[in-house]
Amino acid sequence: MRPFRRGSAALEFALLAPVLIAIVFATIEWGWVWSRHALATYAVEEGVRMAAGVGSQGAPDVAAHDFAVETLLAVGLDPSSAVVTATYDGLVPGQLRLDIVLPYAPITGLLPVPNQITASQIAVITF
Repeated sequence: MRPFRRGSAALEFALLAPVLIAIVFATIEWGWVWSRHALATYAVEEGVRMAAGVGSQGAPDVAAHDFAVETLLAVGLDPSSAVVTATYDGLVPGQLRLDIVLPYAPITGLLPVPNQITASQIAVITF
């Protein structure tokens, strides 16, 4: 005679399904956070690269800011919700700092994730 095993698979699934679903949603959430961070970092890198091409003769901070905003728009992020700051000390060689802060709203709300995503870079402008 078989022991009472009817429904044991359904019970095991009912116990494990919430854990597996939580892992899937956590993976999606963190993937989305890191995707946004990678896009913000790309926009910062492109802005600084544009400023290096302008050099100290022009306005590298304005060029970096404008190109970073254009890059945010090109990669599908809303530049109107982002805070983009570029500062240049005006010296030769001088330092240019470009920062982007993007607000982030969680998708699932299951994980503690940052409420903003930041990316920054400092470059030395030599000519």
